Amino acid sequence: MENNNTKICLISPSLQMGGLERAMSGLGNYFNSKGYKVYYIVLYRFEKFYELNDGIELIEPDFDYNISKGLYYIKMIKYIRKNVKNISPSTIMSFGDYHNALVLLSLKGLKYPVYVSDRSSPDKEFGKLVTMLKKWTYKDAKGIIAQTNRAAQQKYNMLGNNINLVVIPNAVRQIELYDVERKPQILGVGRHYKVKGFDRLIEAYALLNTDWQLVLAGGGGPESDNLKELVKKLNVEDKVTFLGKVLEIDKVYSEASIFCLTSRSEGLPNALCEAMAAGMACISFDIVAGPSDIIENGKNGLLVPDGDIKELAKQLQNLITDKSYREQLGMEASKLQHQLSLESSGNKFLNFITSHL
Repeated sequence: MENNNTKICLISPSLQMGGLERAMSGLGNYFNSKGYKVYYIVLYRFEKFYELNDGIELIEPDFDYNISKGLYYIKMIKYIRKNVKNISPSTIMSFGDYHNALVLLSLKGLKYPVYVSDRSSPDKEFGKLVTMLKKWTYKDAKGIIAQTNRAAQQKYNMLGNNINLVVIPNAVRQIELYDVERKPQILGVGRHYKVKGFDRLIEAYALLNTDWQLVLAGGGGPESDNLKELVKKLNVEDKVTFLGKVLEIDKVYSEASIFCLTSRSEGLPNALCEAMAAGMACISFDIVAGPSDIIENGKNGLLVPDGDIKELAKQLQNLITDKSYREQLGMEASKLQHQLSLESSGNKFLNFITSHL
């Protein structure tokens, strides 16, 4: 179906590795595949990890990030406003808890419809200034997209009940399963930030009585050195592998047997969704939002009270011991691939952000 008269503008912090960027770039490619003209504005010229279809026009800032934060934001506001006016889009969708407010502020007084979606945990603290700015600007949004029911309730509490809001979970891209035998590995995926909780995973792993390996996939971050020191301290150096940035992550999903999410907070964890879609036995801390929206405890995965390291280790040990239970959980988890397919979820996003047309 050709939709050449409808121009969709997507605004994202970057195309570097990350859950937000993965979700936004996937949607951009989906909209473009449906015949829409897609413009993709990024706010930082960071290294690109995700690829866009050839038919998508990528717009990047030409000013240097290494200037004062205040000056950069002033330049960013001008950059957003100028490029949106040049595009004159039919609809705009912005992802990013901090940047949505900046986008709405940049477009004050213009009549373009803007749909926004926060991607972090609904309980994340942003400080008084950012919270006030969000309350003020989000009222200008044409619509708000929440990833979970908990996130939706937070928006109602912040803005009142008379807002145009819809709950749409992230789409799960099509996972390419490799024809390989699963290895005795526990997998964690994500960048090395404290919020991702890899220290909690390492601590639980150190309690296990097993020769299974712990594999951590994902680019570095401020916690990389601390995590490696923790591995040394707990004397599990020979059993923990840091893969770093992985391009063929589907091969890693195909090889490992158990996926473990130990984040301190999430919006809706893409890595968990992908691991489930890949048919892995998955276990997660039951944090405020995210895992409980997609895991039905004991059926398609396991939920453990947040922060209970000993219980996590106990459940991991049970999964290691019971192969048939691992396979049963993985088989049920794989159904998520259809439930949150890009076609299904992408179409919901598309219908919402074009509903005013």
